[in-house]
Amino acid sequence: MRAQRLSAIAVGTLTALAPSVLPAMAATSKASAGDPPATEVAVESSPTDYPVVNWTGLAVPPGQAVAVNGVQNASTSEVTANVSGLPGGGTFSVMFESAENGAPLAAGTTYNNATYAGGPGPVLELDGGAEYQTGSFTIDQLAWSGGAVTQFEAHFRAVGFTGQTVQGLVRYNATGPAPAGAPTGLPPAAPSGSIAPITFRRGQAIISNPGSGVGGTQIATVPLPASGIVPPASVGAGDTGRTAWTPLGTRLLSTSGPDISSVRRDGSGRQPVSGESAAGASLFSEPAVSPDGSFMVAFTPDTGLVSFATDGSQAGHGYTLPLGPASTSDVNCQGDEFPSIAPNYNIILQCDKVTGPPDTYRFANGTTTLLIANAGQAAYSPDGTKIVFVRNDANGIPQLFSVGADGRTGLTQITQDRNGATKPAWSPDGRYLAYENPVFNEIVEIPAGGGAAVGSIPDADDPTWTAPPATTHVVREWGPDRHGTAIAASQLNFANHGDTSDPKRTQAGAVVLARDDNFADALGGSALAVHENAPLLVTPTGSLNAGVAAEISRVLAPGGKVYLLGGTAALSPAVAQALAAKHFQVERLAGSTRYATAVAIARVVDPHPRTVIVATGADYPDALSAGATGLPVLLTEGATMPADTAKYLNGLNPNPGSGGTQLITVGGPGDKALVSGYQNHEMPSWPNQISRLPLAGSTRYATSLMVAQAFFSGETDAAVATGLSWPDALSGGAMVGHRGGPLLLTNPSGMSPALLNYLSGESSSLYALHLLGGPAALPNAIALQGAGVIGVPGHVSIDSLEPGGVVPLSVRLAAEPQKAAAAKRPSGSTAGGRPQAVQQ
Repeated sequence: MRAQRLSAIAVGTLTALAPSVLPAMAATSKASAGDPPATEVAVESSPTDYPVVNWTGLAVPPGQAVAVNGVQNASTSEVTANVSGLPGGGTFSVMFESAENGAPLAAGTTYNNATYAGGPGPVLELDGGAEYQTGSFTIDQLAWSGGAVTQFEAHFRAVGFTGQTVQGLVRYNATGPAPAGAPTGLPPAAPSGSIAPITFRRGQAIISNPGSGVGGTQIATVPLPASGIVPPASVGAGDTGRTAWTPLGTRLLSTSGPDISSVRRDGSGRQPVSGESAAGASLFSEPAVSPDGSFMVAFTPDTGLVSFATDGSQAGHGYTLPLGPASTSDVNCQGDEFPSIAPNYNIILQCDKVTGPPDTYRFANGTTTLLIANAGQAAYSPDGTKIVFVRNDANGIPQLFSVGADGRTGLTQITQDRNGATKPAWSPDGRYLAYENPVFNEIVEIPAGGGAAVGSIPDADDPTWTAPPATTHVVREWGPDRHGTAIAASQLNFANHGDTSDPKRTQAGAVVLARDDNFADALGGSALAVHENAPLLVTPTGSLNAGVAAEISRVLAPGGKVYLLGGTAALSPAVAQALAAKHFQVERLAGSTRYATAVAIARVVDPHPRTVIVATGADYPDALSAGATGLPVLLTEGATMPADTAKYLNGLNPNPGSGGTQLITVGGPGDKALVSGYQNHEMPSWPNQISRLPLAGSTRYATSLMVAQAFFSGETDAAVATGLSWPDALSGGAMVGHRGGPLLLTNPSGMSPALLNYLSGESSSLYALHLLGGPAALPNAIALQGAGVIGVPGHVSIDSLEPGGVVPLSVRLAAEPQKAAAAKRPSGSTAGGRPQAVQQ
């Protein structure tokens, strides 16, 4: 396999991996970002081979210390590589010659001493003295011009008189870098080029390889850490170059300075993810992305593993995983590196100990336990059934092993690479593994079950198979009228009652029903629907719409609960009677005013709220944007605080620091009402100073975006509704809130640049952008705008999704507890603003 240049820090890392096996390296300049270097010599010797015992790798820049010359005639030819400037002042020569009266050296030919009766195979001269008379060499490339060698590459292996072995590679190109696809060197020879798209590091460049040859397109860089930050000894230079693709194949995450950032497939749209100030960390590296793309975990030597939303909304405010035993002195853990996340959100990580090889721990359900002893750099297979890891073999050489996800069954050694195998990576389909040959800095690709190499890339490190671009969707949820649109939203999320075999939808816990001609009593209904795992449907005041009645019967079994929002003036007794006739439980949530009704709804949503939202009830946009959060929404009379709302708020402790309730206002009128009501002593139990988080933009659209930025991160779904009417946003807000996404309002004339930028940032995880209502509400131009930013060009579909959408909702909901343990979702985060104090 081809030898390549190694940086000094990388050499230190390799030596630390297996100090008893890998002799010290002679390192020179860093690898180039483009093609492999033009001129190099690399040699590996057995530890007992005294002439080269002090070094196993040599690489030199073009034109500095390597001289290649040759002789060519009709019957024979000879090429010699002379190297000077070795450690200790020595010299090194490798001579390749064919036998006397034999054919000239030719590319693609293997020569060995047994072939020629009249002469040796390769002659190796070390320090002008020691010669190795047996062995073989293969000419990979050879070109002459005017009797001079212009291009040459050969790999060789020689055996000394007492059994010592030397093997290596000589490569020379007088005119510049060798062409892409040049054959590899040291045995076992691997086919040149990747068998599928792969991403790797070459020097400081992150290269996206399309799946052919040995080059690709540089889409990111791994610059030196900013602000004078130096990686600690536990973090090798190669570790900072590790990368991770989001499952949709839309963005690549990699270290950028001390942080993790993401870029699109073409390298555009760089976006910070971790943030330099996060957790006061000195360096973030080794990102691993969750199965739904919503969050990543990364290693920092300061705090261990920290999670961040992939959209950058938590940059600077990461969540440190409570790893427990794996971070305490009882196992002498000095670092929690190489994280990998399974489809069920379990996390495995390498525990670096003070002495001895690392161990692999598993973090699941908030608890960390030892999974595989004497194992490092572990990675889950795409389906989560297997784990590949690195462990030294009987000869002390790092090799790849695989085992079942339980860490016990099916233990198998995968590689037998005499030069070692590190940094394993699974292909997206689980059929192949890529690893780094640490001696010759080459990526090798093999079948996942082991066997001969199927591909290789020289001068390459940190392999990551490129995730294929998934098809993302812009889809309308609509019907012929507001009743039909609400029904369509319900059908997307909820299965037929009792049908637990539905692979994509979940069972409804209730139904929320509002009047179809006025928003007054329904503004808190979206939050109730999200909280109760329920669709929000609308019907005329005087009767139960037939389509709505059928939908309720579809999702609820007899005895199921239906919440009616508002008094009998909002939904008449006839509606309640029609539901009772179908044997549903009917619970009416009502007050004497819309503000009292909102209070009644809030008490059901959360009797002891940690967060409440205050928005105006005189108009609909602010409250509907807030409803998708699933948090209680209290209403104000424009900029005035109503008595019913003031009474409810007065019963809360507005001090979240002491276990009270966080106050968040959405929109300018709601914020003014809260401040004025407090300063006018309408909440007399409150202290002399409070704080609240105001989310108020210059327009309803800007406010909606601020709510999304504050409460949602790394979502798989988002919904867009017109800001000029309310019915579609009411039912659609409940629908998308149930799926964990925001409700975004837009002017039908087009989405704003700020909204488009937000959606572009969510492309790490956004599977579907739902348009609420028909073309009369949101023209097709809105769909085209969304398609242009949410995914990979050519892989965004504007269509209808089958019920349940692309991501199985029921599966995702089942994974939420473990996902929450791995990465806390923001709840009233400060992404959209900062808490502000108010005094009486």
